[in-house]
Amino acid sequence: MNPRRSRTPLPQSAARPHPRAWLWPAATAAAVIVLAAGLFAFVNRPVREGPLSLAPAGVPRGVTATGEPTLGSPQARVVMDEFGDFQCPYCGGFVRDTEPRIIAAYVRSGKVRIVWHSVAFIGPESVLAARAAWCAQERGKFWEYFAVLYEHQDGENTGTFNPARLERWAGDLGLDRAAFATCLASPRSLAGPLAGTREAQNAGIHETPAFIVNGRTATGALTFDELSALIAQALSAR
Repeated sequence: MNPRRSRTPLPQSAARPHPRAWLWPAATAAAVIVLAAGLFAFVNRPVREGPLSLAPAGVPRGVTATGEPTLGSPQARVVMDEFGDFQCPYCGGFVRDTEPRIIAAYVRSGKVRIVWHSVAFIGPESVLAARAAWCAQERGKFWEYFAVLYEHQDGENTGTFNPARLERWAGDLGLDRAAFATCLASPRSLAGPLAGTREAQNAGIHETPAFIVNGRTATGALTFDELSALIAQALSAR
């Protein structure tokens, strides 16, 4: 440890220096600038009208050999494996704000194919949501249900993803609620989270969101520019 520096006491008559007068206006101006910047960002944030929609009409849907859902042309030059937990807040932010832009820019044009892997790192509601997504996939509504789950995130293991709600959301999408409830309760619905977890383990993925773009792994809620850079590199490499 460094020895404390001795301080010479000021004479009793010495006056303490006053704060410089110009600091107050400067601090106020800085606060106004920060406030204005925040207001500008809020006003100009992307606004989505209506429910979240991820799968445009005409974009091919499919499943992998392991039964996991895909979105995009099977002939796409770039495959983007996406690993996510339905309770993960960073996954939710990515799905709501960035993924629609990636789909519009690269999936609709046939350049990128997304392969989704459901993982359940956070808790029992992650497992239940992943099982419900698998049931929706069995009925041809995975991407619609996927969007509903991420729109209704509300904390972790708070009771948001309970069977009654999951079944109601299925009904809202036009699915038979009774059949969906039977599927959700069946051990077969574990196929979704089990397949996703297995793929994550094989790829060395331990956090979400995570992405593998033509073999290159990246973790975290990537921005549109960051993910676009990975896709551009993959496109130029072939």
